[in-house]
Amino acid sequence: MTEQDIVRELENVQRLLSGQETEQAKKALARLLERHPEDDRILVTYANLAIQARQFELAVDLLGRLHRAHPRNAGIARSLSMALNNLGSQFERQNRPGKAREQFEAALRVNPGNGLADLNLGRMKQDTGEEQSALAHFDKALANLGPEAEALACRGRLLLKTGQSEKALPDLTRSIELRPDDTRTLRDNAQALLRSGHEQEALDVFARLSQQAPENIDARLARFLSLPPVYRDADQLERSRQRYAAGLQTLKQSAEPLLSGEADLNRLSWSNFYLAYQGHDDRILQQDYGELITKAIKGVAPHLLAPPGSASTGARKRVGLISSFFRECTVGAYFGSWVRALAAAGNEVYVYQGGPQRDLWTEELFAAATLSRYLQGDVLDFAEQVRADGLDVAIFPELGMDGRVFTLAATRLAAVQCAGWGHPTTTG
Repeated sequence: MTEQDIVRELENVQRLLSGQETEQAKKALARLLERHPEDDRILVTYANLAIQARQFELAVDLLGRLHRAHPRNAGIARSLSMALNNLGSQFERQNRPGKAREQFEAALRVNPGNGLADLNLGRMKQDTGEEQSALAHFDKALANLGPEAEALACRGRLLLKTGQSEKALPDLTRSIELRPDDTRTLRDNAQALLRSGHEQEALDVFARLSQQAPENIDARLARFLSLPPVYRDADQLERSRQRYAAGLQTLKQSAEPLLSGEADLNRLSWSNFYLAYQGHDDRILQQDYGELITKAIKGVAPHLLAPPGSASTGARKRVGLISSFFRECTVGAYFGSWVRALAAAGNEVYVYQGGPQRDLWTEELFAAATLSRYLQGDVLDFAEQVRADGLDVAIFPELGMDGRVFTLAATRLAAVQCAGWGHPTTTG
């Protein structure tokens, strides 16, 4: 095929595209590429068409050929990096996190200035507990993208999670200015205000959020039950406690149920962690909260409140240990020995670790158990799986730090159900 033939074929491709005959154009380009696999014009035209069709694997292949032929061409490097980032996002939507992460990392190798790839890789690392590395990616993303709302929200959220509330506030506030309807960031901003000593401002944001999104159960709970971690004086403490008790009664007596329709128990994930730091007797308040959650579950999944049958046979009892802290941490150190002790006493021991975190200590405990399950995502699925395992006894070594597990404890997972202790306060 002569140069004139190539030009003529490419002009024909453009005519097909103008007539919206995309599939015919693709076939023509594929034929051309078979004959001239290194022709830049064909590669560029085909890559652009692949990107428009969201065929990012094909686009990466075509742009990769161009990049290898022209390694110093910054424009090609940027295009390849963006295609890799888009392919990573596609894999992420397909629930293929390993493949997604590979693409984001490759995008940054090709173009270290790709802020979107830094943002995406930072999000993935935050989800897997790689917090310092995630923070570095968010810093780079903001350096390259400028004040981008999602990057600001992600960095602010991570700073908040790691106890840096004051540092988180500017990022979260700016993100809300750019994206005022972002309910998740509004909630994070309220939490940062609360932990930074701005109690009333935080409650105002929670009220705004619950009005803006009435279906947001977390916002309703936060509006009435949020507590600051530290108080200026005894008067503020007493006012906060009275507000909390009154808010709990408001929620209990409300004609509007916390949950309706779909049994999304994740939406009940809440922890009254800071109640303990008021230094009072919290048992009645925790009982009231437990009744509130039980009522919500009864309205959408009443079967979860009836004890399931046991699947054990003979004298051996099937005992389940349920937590999201069977890993290298205080809880793991305190209660890890229970797995071996219960097994040594002749029981079948099932260990349930709620994700997303797990480590070598998790694997050691799993190896010592009769059966182990690593469960992520939906609280309802978690409950159904435990019930299906037919436990005789379900033990929560601790309750109070993970709102999902606190919700699980309000369901019936075995005929006998108990807790080691409430942390930092009573379970009620």
